[in-house]
Amino acid sequence: MVALNLAGLLLLLPFGWLFFRLFAAIRPDFTGLGFTITGLGSLLLLLGLTLLAIFGVILLHELVHGVFIWWFTGSRPRFGVGAGYAYAAAPDWYFPRWQHLIIAIAPLLLISGAGLALLPFLPASAFIYLFVALMMNAVGSVGDLAMMGWLLLKPPYALVRDTGPAIYIYH
Repeated sequence: MVALNLAGLLLLLPFGWLFFRLFAAIRPDFTGLGFTITGLGSLLLLLGLTLLAIFGVILLHELVHGVFIWWFTGSRPRFGVGAGYAYAAAPDWYFPRWQHLIIAIAPLLLISGAGLALLPFLPASAFIYLFVALMMNAVGSVGDLAMMGWLLLKPPYALVRDTGPAIYIYH
């Protein structure tokens, strides 16, 4: 878990560059992610909104996993928090590899896509919050991406049991 969190920190720069370029491509008036701190009140507001964006994205990210778990199983997923991670799981189900790959990648693709689709309609003052939210979702997807890489090395007929704290692959 520590290695994945460190990998997520290392991905801040490439994901930051990618989202910066996408913002500039979608919004020609995008000139950067500036903000002005005029005192303690504005600093606290910035920190509060940033924390809200981070925790909101974590919740949304796990909810998207949960929606796909529910879609594939018809059962309510289990949600939880561990040391340094949150999860949505279906411990009593065995997913075909292709279904678990979809469950894993869905939050990165859907949240990033929705955020970028909203970008043309947002005021410039909201860019920093959207940027932080998209970055946190992308960096928070590092575990999903690592699991996908591991799963792609397994045979197509492999089954996945995801308990939340652990993932078991049977082949």
